[in-house]
Amino acid sequence: MLFNLACCQANPTLPGHWQLAVGLALVTIRFTSNPLLRNLPLPDDDTGLTPELRERIGALAEQIDAHRKRQQAAHTGLTLTGMYNVLEALREGRALTAKEKAIHEQGLVAVLKELHDELDAAVLQAYGLESGQMQRRPAGALGLAERAARRRRKNRPHPLAAPGIPES
Repeated sequence: MLFNLACCQANPTLPGHWQLAVGLALVTIRFTSNPLLRNLPLPDDDTGLTPELRERIGALAEQIDAHRKRQQAAHTGLTLTGMYNVLEALREGRALTAKEKAIHEQGLVAVLKELHDELDAAVLQAYGLESGQMQRRPAGALGLAERAARRRRKNRPHPLAAPGIPES
């Protein structure tokens, strides 16, 4: 399950492109049981996922989780929201405020960024995509939509589908 969660949280542009590919309006994505996530095709052997890559993605997810927990335990005022807001500022190339600099130091956000960059690259590789491909165009997401349709035609349940809950 950690693998599935890692794939959903990797590369923040992927869910947005997936929404566009399946014709859903761009709204805030909530990780609940909804058509977007029930139909989001996770990497599989038909996309280039190997057992080694699955293990690497799971290990990176565990490293990210351990890093966040370790830093929050060491700094009681440190929040995930604060760390990820600073991470976003770093990605945008924006200068950090004094408060953000403190969060950056306490949360070791540069380490968090490096781990997420590795996770993003591994998940894109598992999808059979190149780094940066999803940012340039949603064509990769259209390929994912086709894979989802093939999975449904084969009657393969989605790995995130909850047992006993009908897919609508």
